[in-house]
Amino acid sequence: MDYLATIGETDRESIDEYLTECGKDADILTRALQQADDCLRINSGDVSGLAQCSGCRQLSGDTCQRHGWRVVVDKWRRCSDFEVLQKTPVCELITCKACSHFQSYHPHGGGAGSCAADVQPFGACWWADTLHECSQWSRKDD
Repeated sequence: MDYLATIGETDRESIDEYLTECGKDADILTRALQQADDCLRINSGDVSGLAQCSGCRQLSGDTCQRHGWRVVVDKWRRCSDFEVLQKTPVCELITCKACSHFQSYHPHGGGAGSCAADVQPFGACWWADTLHECSQWSRKDD
């Protein structure tokens, strides 16, 4: 009930329907209790064990490359596949060739290519060795 109050749910009919659905299936109840616990913890400032997609190297544009989810990047969520995005400081110049988001158009891995993090607008491309600043740069696993 604290969870429902936190999210602003006051309609008695909606609350009864929600609780009835939770009572029908153990999986629904488990998921609802986890969601309620997460919400209450986040609301109190405790985000341990939770992650934001905007800080994950699996995020490309608005889609999780691991799960195919379209994500809300500032939402806290549980994700066992979260990988910290290692961004370069804004003042540091980088090249795309060493970035996990760079997809070369050539088998040798250099030359022109596209950015899976959608840093470049559609149709534009980077050269693998062009020095530039990038807020989405993520070191390629060797």
